[in-house]
Amino acid sequence: MRLYRKFSLSTLVPLILLVLATFIRLYEPAFVSESRLQVFDTYQRIKPRQPIELPITIIDIDDESLTQHGQWPWPRNILASLVNTLSKQGAAVITFDVLFSEPDRLSTTYLAELLKDQPGFDDLKIVLNRMADNDQLFAKSIEQNNVVIGFALGAHQGTVPAVQKWRYASIGLSPQPYLLSFRGAISALPALQAAATGQGYLTHTIDSDEVIRRLPLFARINDTVYPSLVAESLRVAQGVSTFVTTVKESGTSSGLVSVKIGRLTVPTDSAGRIWIRYRDPKTMRRLPAWTVLSGEISPEMVAGRIVLIGSTALGVGNLAVDALGELTSSVEIQAQALETILSGD
Repeated sequence: MRLYRKFSLSTLVPLILLVLATFIRLYEPAFVSESRLQVFDTYQRIKPRQPIELPITIIDIDDESLTQHGQWPWPRNILASLVNTLSKQGAAVITFDVLFSEPDRLSTTYLAELLKDQPGFDDLKIVLNRMADNDQLFAKSIEQNNVVIGFALGAHQGTVPAVQKWRYASIGLSPQPYLLSFRGAISALPALQAAATGQGYLTHTIDSDEVIRRLPLFARINDTVYPSLVAESLRVAQGVSTFVTTVKESGTSSGLVSVKIGRLTVPTDSAGRIWIRYRDPKTMRRLPAWTVLSGEISPEMVAGRIVLIGSTALGVGNLAVDALGELTSSVEIQAQALETILSGD
């Protein structure tokens, strides 16, 4: 009775609700987290990002390009030609949303090893020795131009990139404890790593409902920080060498707050992730790869732009669901993230 007199019902109910809300916010059950994500998606669908002119172009290895140049993977002398053509048109950076972890199966070196026990190989070897190796041609074209290649993050041990051409500095604490952590990677061929101007991971992280909403600008493999394909593209396009992270420590909200890439300062969450604001992927600027290889492109579609090479073709491109509920490709997600950053939207 005394307790009732001291704390009236009008005082107890708000107090209980406050304690309950604090508990939910601190420990956030799965249903609450998923509800928040659904609200985020609803906002995006009501008002997706509006198209504005930004210096980003997708080179799409689409179905028509596969019809004209054969099934994927293409011989890398074709990719070398693609790089050289885009560079001549003035691309600021050429980024491959493609993993080159194995040798070209149509290169002379691979064919020689495959056919060495066949009758008549000695005569064939003479012909093969006169031909340029596709991987060497591709590496040469990469080395002579501004090219970023990718590697894949993994949960298990693997070969991490051997070449690191980026550096990072931190304002405040080290970002390492706050970044998503992985144990290994699948990297590109060593010759391609050495030739490339930059390397970034092309792996996407998904939420519990299999939707891609956020993109980590950096991740940690063991004790080393690695940039994403998006972060590396922005670094190389601006001709800078160092990323600068800002980390703040303030009780329960410690972590990253922003990343500086050249002239750009990008706000992030505590784990160094950005929320991608999507626009209708059909409105994005793109060129089929076959038009580039045939020379049927206008310079303004490439000059001074970040050019992303990937595929939207079924069976070739890695497809996922975006916050608009659309099935979209990996290269389109990379472009959407770049546009979110460059537009400040």
